[in-house]
Amino acid sequence: MNGTAEVIQISAFRKAATASPAVWGKPQPVTEPQTETGRNYRLRQKRRHDWWVADARREYWRVARKMEDAISFAKRAGLPEVQLHPGLVPLGVWDMVAKYREAIMAQLLTPAPTAREIEWKRATFKAGDHEYTDVKPERIELAIAADVEFLKTHPTRKRGGITPDALEKRRTWKAAFRARVTLFAEQNGIAKTEIAWLGRLKHQDIVAFADRHRLSYDWLLEGGSGPQLRV
Repeated sequence: MNGTAEVIQISAFRKAATASPAVWGKPQPVTEPQTETGRNYRLRQKRRHDWWVADARREYWRVARKMEDAISFAKRAGLPEVQLHPGLVPLGVWDMVAKYREAIMAQLLTPAPTAREIEWKRATFKAGDHEYTDVKPERIELAIAADVEFLKTHPTRKRGGITPDALEKRRTWKAAFRARVTLFAEQNGIAKTEIAWLGRLKHQDIVAFADRHRLSYDWLLEGGSGPQLRV
């Protein structure tokens, strides 16, 4: 055995590090988008977080009202499941209703990131929940008009062969359709997982949903004052 040993530098076989340890954990500079559509996308993303927070608050109070009813019913029935909620300090029924309506109004006044949220605002405004709060209808209408103007002046896609009017008509229909289905699902206790297909509309999903709930195709596709259910 040779009494000498060669020291091999393992580091020589490693790839060069992409960043020095001195800068690990530090925020990297954000590159400003170079295209107009890229900059518009960034502006819409800034709106998305606030909308997500407002939507979460509204959904919390919507479900909390139902949960409070379920807990009260379980207590009256003497079910042991009520022990799962020992620390709850329930609000009065009307207090919870007021909280829910406040959350709806706050979301109506939150800037909308896409056309889908604008159609939700229009459908919710039409439902009339603002009538039970101190928010004036004119204020909601102005907020919706501002959303429409923002999206119109900040497109995130380049228009190809389709005309601007046709593109806007398509977007408006999709947004109205999604809002109609979402509102129907909320009013009828349908889980969000059942309408996950709204993110990417396909003919077979629309037909399956209509058949499952016996919905009128005319109402589902075009809305209007006609009957929701098939005769």
